Amino acid sequence: IALAAILLTNPTGAHAIARAGHRSGVKPVRAIVDDLEKADVDA
Repeated sequence: IALAAILLTNPTGAHAIARAGHRSGVKPVRAIVDDLEKADVDA
């Protein structure tokens, strides 16, 4: 049961953290291309 919970919640948590970082303007340290910087995503 624990493995199933980890497999389901890990991608969701990672997405939420990445989206919050991007929306707050945090720049990745080793990023080469940031396609979302040019996109106008306000959803």
